[in-house]
Amino acid sequence: MNQSTSEYCRRIIEIFDKIEKLAQNGEFERVDILLEEVNISETTTSELIAYLTVTLVMSRELKFRDHFFESVDKELRSRPEWNEKLLYGLK
Repeated sequence: MNQSTSEYCRRIIEIFDKIEKLAQNGEFERVDILLEEVNISETTTSELIAYLTVTLVMSRELKFRDHFFESVDKELRSRPEWNEKLLYGLK
């Protein structure tokens, strides 16, 4: 695994770990704040999908997730890698 691949994997794992820890502690407001602070236009497609994936199971607890999803959807539609299947099942 080269350095960029390992850095990519590390960032994805950090997203999952941080959000899962907050959720396990019932800190859903902090998860919402974290989502609000994501600079969507500067975040990779894979990282955006990671945020949506890890927050899917707690979506009923999150007030900001629907807005986050819509913002991610709008951003990803402008990217060359856009495909309808990218967000399938993540709303």
